[in-house]
Amino acid sequence: TGDGLSLPIGTGGQGLAPERVFLTDRQVLVPRNATPVFNLGLVGMDMMFWDGRIQQTTPTEFINPADDFLPAGLENAVAVQAMFPVTSRDEMRGQHGDYAVEGTHNMLASIGDHDLPLMWDTLMQQLLAVPAYQQLFRAAYPNTPLDELGFEDAANAIAAYEMETFTFLDSPWDRYLQGDERALSVEALNGAALFYGEAGCAQCHSGPLLTDMQFHNIGVPQVGPGKGEEAPFDYGRSRETDNESDLFAFRTPPLRNVSITGPWMHNGVYLTLEEAVRHHLNPVQMVANYDYSQLPTLMQEEYLGVTAVRTAALSAPTFNMLPKALSEADVAAILAFLESLTSPTARDLAFTIPDAVPSGLPVGGAIQAEAAQIAVTEAQITTPTQTVSPTSEDSFPVAVGGAPFVAAPSCNGEFVTHWLDHVTNVQGEVVRMFETNGAGVAINDLDQDGWLDIVFANLNGPATIFWNRGDLAFEKEILPDLNTRAVNIVDVTGDGRLDIVFTHITSSLTYWENVGVAENGRITFTRLPLPGVRALAHAMAWGDLNGDGTLDLVTGSYDAELNLTLGNAFLFSNGEGVYQYTQNSGAFTPTRLAEASQALVIALFDVNQDGQRDILVGNDFNIPDMAWLQQDGAWHAASPFATTSQHTMNFDWGDINNDGAFELFATDMAPYETDEIGMAPWMMMMETMAPESKDEGDPQITSNVLLMQNEDGTYQNRAVMSGVHASGWAWSGKFGDLNQDGLLDLYVVNGMIDAEMFDYLPGNELVEENQAYQNVNGNFFELAPNWHLDSNESGRGMSMADLDNDGDLDIVVNNLRSQAQLFENRLCSGASLEVDLRWTESANPFAIGAKLVLHTSTGSYTRDVRANSGYLSGDATRIHFGFPAESQLVALEIIWPDGPVTIVNDFSANTLLGVERP
Repeated sequence: TGDGLSLPIGTGGQGLAPERVFLTDRQVLVPRNATPVFNLGLVGMDMMFWDGRIQQTTPTEFINPADDFLPAGLENAVAVQAMFPVTSRDEMRGQHGDYAVEGTHNMLASIGDHDLPLMWDTLMQQLLAVPAYQQLFRAAYPNTPLDELGFEDAANAIAAYEMETFTFLDSPWDRYLQGDERALSVEALNGAALFYGEAGCAQCHSGPLLTDMQFHNIGVPQVGPGKGEEAPFDYGRSRETDNESDLFAFRTPPLRNVSITGPWMHNGVYLTLEEAVRHHLNPVQMVANYDYSQLPTLMQEEYLGVTAVRTAALSAPTFNMLPKALSEADVAAILAFLESLTSPTARDLAFTIPDAVPSGLPVGGAIQAEAAQIAVTEAQITTPTQTVSPTSEDSFPVAVGGAPFVAAPSCNGEFVTHWLDHVTNVQGEVVRMFETNGAGVAINDLDQDGWLDIVFANLNGPATIFWNRGDLAFEKEILPDLNTRAVNIVDVTGDGRLDIVFTHITSSLTYWENVGVAENGRITFTRLPLPGVRALAHAMAWGDLNGDGTLDLVTGSYDAELNLTLGNAFLFSNGEGVYQYTQNSGAFTPTRLAEASQALVIALFDVNQDGQRDILVGNDFNIPDMAWLQQDGAWHAASPFATTSQHTMNFDWGDINNDGAFELFATDMAPYETDEIGMAPWMMMMETMAPESKDEGDPQITSNVLLMQNEDGTYQNRAVMSGVHASGWAWSGKFGDLNQDGLLDLYVVNGMIDAEMFDYLPGNELVEENQAYQNVNGNFFELAPNWHLDSNESGRGMSMADLDNDGDLDIVVNNLRSQAQLFENRLCSGASLEVDLRWTESANPFAIGAKLVLHTSTGSYTRDVRANSGYLSGDATRIHFGFPAESQLVALEIIWPDGPVTIVNDFSANTLLGVERP
């Protein structure tokens, strides 16, 4: 507990003290010397920190910086103290760009400075994500389920370790007090007499701990960055009490084991115990003669000088120390006595350090980064041919062809904005409740010419098709369908032609059947109802749910809007809710799964990783999200997630850490700027919409959620620790490898317009920038402002695809009351492969539900073919893989929707690959 550092190197450093060094240019020291942990288990240790900001007042009550946010159940002041270093940016939490102890980017910097409960919850999630810690917590708290444990339980465990491990009562002074008269030397006995007598040390250093637990200004030289608004000065206790009588006063430190706790004083200004003693005897003289050259270079730069200390600490009314004239022999005697306060056992603390910890983090020495490598065995690779042979008895040959990408345009390291001639509008001059939900967008190759087309839904006005003619030139066609919400491009009938399906505000789904090329050479559509689909729906999802080779449908209604729009006609009906429709020969048979819903999004996601798509419904307001899992040919309601978003607007999934499993992302509304200016537009709305109370066991939280599966099959919310929990009033959020480094990035569109909700804002609009997050290491995302994706046009539906066939992902956003945008990717980084699957003899010719794994020398990357994800939007069935430019391609593994596997290995990077199965 004495590391030789005057002031600690907190975040931004690497290694463990005393070897810890700065790793970044942000060389900031923690403002105060780390207090020792010796003998915290003794009676009377009820006050923590140099400024006493934690104090135990009753067995269960504490003065503390968190006030009422401090969770109940903390057992003592030591446990309370353990709650706070983890929340300090300089000590443990860090800034954007800092590094954690294992050398990776920090995980907690995006949390607002005052959101202490969220920090603690996040840290506990990190601990419980480690299976070995789960076992230890079960052993320590056998009567408490893991999901009911909080960081206060971890703090109690830390406190128990400190109090038991570092309490030593076998010092020479202890032995002397117990009757061993030979325990102290003659010099140490003389020092004890001076300590308790002429020198006056015991006026402050008294009792079993040798401290009065009071605060005194002893005129210590001012070194270090200082604290708070008074920096570079450190006002000490006065920062907590705001009393002038506490200026520059610090808690009297306990003296047990004092000889091994250096450097000394609240800022570690003295490197020897002798200097610290001499300062007590004559502070004014020690300040005048202080030799700051002994300090590390960074601390020398932060020494305030003699004049500053004289005009501050030494001139404060709290300074009243008079010089004491002691001989050199007296000083030596006091030092001998202080040496007798150190336990022999405390001199070698190697026994307190475990060989390893469950997380796998190092417990000593410098940190060495380790890179994970993923290999593909030779047994998985087949002989390269134009026609790939079957890989198993239930497999089949497939035809493979490829074409190189179009030459990329000039690179500028960012996205370039193009405006498209489509505006999703509302009926009146202002945006009313539920109109603000906007509409979606879908992308796919409608005319099968190799260029992906775009379809926009529209609330008040016709839908539009933008036919892609290459080089980002589009031909606009009006599609006369009104009041449309969600849009998907799927082959409904399995005839090999892509159709368009819309949901509507107050009517059932419409289906625009692609009937092929007319005499004029253009694709023709016929507007039809979907046979058997009658329920009103806001959201929909398509996929082969029963494995019969045809696409089935799931819909969900948004009952709040229906109630407002239809009134009694809705109230006295049977309602709508969630329906699953099974398709058979073009007709749909409904199964009602829920009688009511506030569905903004539906996802067909394999929750339990059994190879079957399950149903997820993301609900607005206080209706929890819903899930139904497939089992024995039937749907069973389930609650697979311990945490969900409160107003779930979006689902998307992707393998963000390349471990082969998909993570699930849901958006909600949470301000990404938590300072006073950033929060101002939100405050009145948040007070109005805040729930009066939350039922016990309610999984909903008002922030984005990133669900990652644990080894036991359960899911854990990692949004905060991944840096994506707060992205504004978020609508659509989608994964895609935008910079082609092999890691899926994330883009979230947001904003809100509502005349009733935001009548206090100009234009009734909460103006927010869309948020682009770069995946840094598979576990953490950082904002990427240099990509220039920070539009504030109030986006709603959004989809990603390669619209100029240059190999990288572009982005299309359907904004509310402003033109749609296409963001052209000109990052020009990495390499890529795109794959179009065709299953020609199936009623699912675009292989929706297929899973693809690209194996390379730099890792394996997993994708799937789906019809929709995000908010009200449809996905292209063309799959994009990004990877580092130096990667060597090994094999493409295709798991078809009905189970057989095809492995292809004769292909090149930067190619659009077509794979056709009969």
